[in-house]
Amino acid sequence: MSKRSHLCLFAILCQMMLFSLASPGFGQQTLGGLTGMVTDASGGILPGTVVTVVGEQTGLSRTQTAGGNGFYEFANLPIGTYTLSFTKEGFQTQKMQAVPVRAIARLQ
Repeated sequence: MSKRSHLCLFAILCQMMLFSLASPGFGQQTLGGLTGMVTDASGGILPGTVVTVVGEQTGLSRTQTAGGNGFYEFANLPIGTYTLSFTKEGFQTQKMQAVPVRAIARLQ
């Protein structure tokens, strides 16, 4: 596959986890987050990939660069759906739409 290949979204989907912020008791959660790892089609880690998350309902936008291990993490996101964009020189930009962030009830 050429250097201009797609970023591997399968690995991102497998690594993406939804999480919620800790709160006492059964309080209603209004924030969550997304975390994942960016890899290429062969499974190679892609550090330095620019990851942008945009709230589909709110328009809230945050951007960060994946670390040396390819990981990214967005905390304190309002509950809703998001579009994630992955950009890296030498690769085609990839987007994932309708990625849900949900609250998870936790006992404290």
